[in-house]
Amino acid sequence: MASTPPRCTTRAARRRESWAHAAHFATLACALLRARGVAARARCFVTYFVEGRGLDHWIAEYWHTAEARWVRVDTEHVGSGYAEHP
Repeated sequence: MASTPPRCTTRAARRRESWAHAAHFATLACALLRARGVAARARCFVTYFVEGRGLDHWIAEYWHTAEARWVRVDTEHVGSGYAEHP
């Protein structure tokens, strides 16, 4: 007797459900900033635990020349009202 497979068992299903996460947003933002000549880097900012696994969150940072400092940007949440635009 066949049982129902767990959710997300096929490669195609996994791609549909988790097409992007914070690391993808951060590295894409860095690539776009660097293409415009702005110094940028992606960083793993927080690691937290969910039962049975550890998760991380990635952010981008860009160099603000006038202030001579790195500015953190959570590219996954820009525009969602969680944080101000840089």
